[in-house]
Amino acid sequence: MKDVPINNVEILNILDEILWFKNPEVAACANAKKDFLSHRERMISDEYLQTLMDKGRNHDGFPEIVGGYSYSIDTGSFVPGADINTCEKILDNVANISFRLQEELSLKKNALFCYYPPGGYISWHNNANASSYNFIFTWSETGNGYFKYRNGKTGELVTIQDKKGWQCKAGYFGAYIDPKEYLCYHCASTECDRITVAFVLNREEMSVGMQDMIIEELSCEI
Repeated sequence: MKDVPINNVEILNILDEILWFKNPEVAACANAKKDFLSHRERMISDEYLQTLMDKGRNHDGFPEIVGGYSYSIDTGSFVPGADINTCEKILDNVANISFRLQEELSLKKNALFCYYPPGGYISWHNNANASSYNFIFTWSETGNGYFKYRNGKTGELVTIQDKKGWQCKAGYFGAYIDPKEYLCYHCASTECDRITVAFVLNREEMSVGMQDMIIEELSCEI
């Protein structure tokens, strides 16, 4: 995974529009699945990672638990009794921002739009079911969180510490048909409010050049 600086002011301005999620009315609609938070230590542990790796292809690629709230641009699943108008505004906002980022950066598809409360996390998984070159945009309120992945070539566990505000990571999630070193087992955890918005290209060779072009665009001060 590459840690990509975001210096493009136009992109930062679009990303900042996501921060309306800090509005108390929006938070009240989000089903943050707090009953899952107590499982965090086990689901992001080295032991659980090894369990998944031992499963091989029997691990489907999805995370077993997302200790947060994943906003869907298609359906949405809100707290029972949540204000319908606010829920609709949330989905409209998600769809609008996703489309604008895709258009500005020539990204293919929005793969994740997730809010993690303090104590939130996503369990170890490898996305082998959705192999692609990808971009992961993360906002952290204080920087007290991290993204961790296993380097498939060395076996090393690498932690990318969150930064206060926005940051971006770019990489490739391999499939089971790829050599094993391309599998990218990863998880994330936070002690503060955290938002992750992820996009994919595809797994074709031409996406390597496209990814490099997008990294350059994000890094340039425009």
